[in-house]
Amino acid sequence: MNLMQVFEKFATHDECIEHLERVRWHGKPSCPYCRFERVTPMPAERRHHCNNCKTSFGVTVGTIFHHTHVPLQKWFLAAVLVLNAKKRLSARQLARDLEVNKNTGWRMAMQIQKAVERRDQHEFRCALHTAPCSIRVGTAIREELATHSRSL
Repeated sequence: MNLMQVFEKFATHDECIEHLERVRWHGKPSCPYCRFERVTPMPAERRHHCNNCKTSFGVTVGTIFHHTHVPLQKWFLAAVLVLNAKKRLSARQLARDLEVNKNTGWRMAMQIQKAVERRDQHEFRCALHTAPCSIRVGTAIREELATHSRSL
């Protein structure tokens, strides 16, 4: 997915949240703290309340999007910029492109790179529909992504 497609598809924060909910929970939210599936939606706050451990949570809990004040649209755009860069994208360039300060740009780039390296951030590949060949990381990861996309 290219930059313009992400910008058009995820124009608002609510569209980003709805898409993450579809990708992460497949219509059946579960508590990230206790894995209990009986939760009560809190639609006004875009959160859910767990009936077991009595905590409230959103779709970003446990992801790189949690505990950040940067809008999800900028995170999605950053993911596309970082993952589609031919060489490593500098934090200053990312900061300029997203209109954030250099420290925020650095943190976002590092979080995205760590997520790709851990290989457990399935939401980037699915949420952004990034083609396996466009992720400029090690050959093993690229092969794993290609195998994963064929099995879907």
